[in-house]
Amino acid sequence: MRLQHSFDQPSRRTHYADWLGTNAFRDLAKALRHSLEGAFLYIGLAEAGRNGPMDLIDFHRLKASISRRANSLKFPPLIAEVSQRLTSPLQWVDQMESVNRARNVIEHRAGLVGKADCNSAGLFEITLPRIKLFAKLGDEEIELRPPMHFDQEVQIMMRVEPRVRTLRQGEMLTFTPDEAFHLLHACQLFAADLASKLPRA
Repeated sequence: MRLQHSFDQPSRRTHYADWLGTNAFRDLAKALRHSLEGAFLYIGLAEAGRNGPMDLIDFHRLKASISRRANSLKFPPLIAEVSQRLTSPLQWVDQMESVNRARNVIEHRAGLVGKADCNSAGLFEITLPRIKLFAKLGDEEIELRPPMHFDQEVQIMMRVEPRVRTLRQGEMLTFTPDEAFHLLHACQLFAADLASKLPRA
């Protein structure tokens, strides 16, 4: 017996692209948490090291204890504590918390927005980072979209801009490859910001 697909070819391509984008988004969100747990461990060891040398057994015990605590924290208190113990606060904390909320829906509910994810109005709202590349012509900003060229010299600039997505309970949360691409570059900027603000060991 042959199984018949109910999707035509363009629909299959769209669904496959969304599957790729959603899985890439989930994996990037996981990496985001791992980077914060690593920073939590680094800061804890650096602070302990200021009290003087320790033997190898005590070091491994301390490392295991700090790692367990980092792993036990939910994302909001984890990022808040890391940010507080850096040389200056992290940027884009709200957007990264939204990324983690989206990951929870994908990871634990297969992308289906549940009642626990929604606010009192029954809406699931997330603010996601988006990388904006733009040319500056005087006071005018022109977002870059290929193919595009200018007949004069322009200044190319970049910034992270928040983008709000709203879904209702029972709707599916998916991400396109383009959205995963923007998260990739936002994570790169976030990681650079995090690394630059780690205290000296």
